Amino acid sequence: MHKPDCPCPKSKCERHGYCDECRQYHGLRSGLPYCERPKRTLASRIRQILHIP
Repeated sequence: MHKPDCPCPKSKCERHGYCDECRQYHGLRSGLPYCERPKRTLASRIRQILHIP
């Protein structure tokens, strides 16, 4: 089923908006689709840039 409000930034991908196909593809490659990945907070990104644990 096509999801028109897909949050994935790769809009030219053939799986864009097709969550089931994307989930299967990333499952084979041992990863999560973009929409199911844990979102990083602004604070964690700043800590990474400043190398603060």
